[in-house]
Amino acid sequence: MTKETTHVRIPLSPVENLSIGALGGAIETTIQMPILTAKFCSQEGRKFPTKIAGWYRGVAVQAGTVAPITAIQFWVNGMILRNLALRGETREATSFEQLYSAAGAGAISALVYSPVDLITIQQQKIGLDPIRTAKTIVAQYGANAIFRGFVSC
Repeated sequence: MTKETTHVRIPLSPVENLSIGALGGAIETTIQMPILTAKFCSQEGRKFPTKIAGWYRGVAVQAGTVAPITAIQFWVNGMILRNLALRGETREATSFEQLYSAAGAGAISALVYSPVDLITIQQQKIGLDPIRTAKTIVAQYGANAIFRGFVSC
């Protein structure tokens, strides 16, 4: 008779979650950069790059905005899973616990990313630095305008 062993995944520490999230966000951006470049060119009416380097121009800046958001998602997901779902128990999370941890992490990261995305888009339109762009939005439309686009309607 063989004894069956079950392996329980040990939850990552907050620092591990942040690190893996940041690395994952940077890798994700690097993989998607040609698609993003095509989108930017189409939106702005520019010609597509003819060399590989052109497809990856700006990847560091793009990764610099995506990596922190992904790091936040991983960190919040880990905190919700560890503190609310598992409450310190050593067991596998259920599918539902994984789902609500991920949904919560996505909602929290949207609170951060929504204003960043709005400011980035407006910055391209009005040509100011990020701080002055945010101040312009607030001055013209009020403080709640920073979260415009956070909800779909």
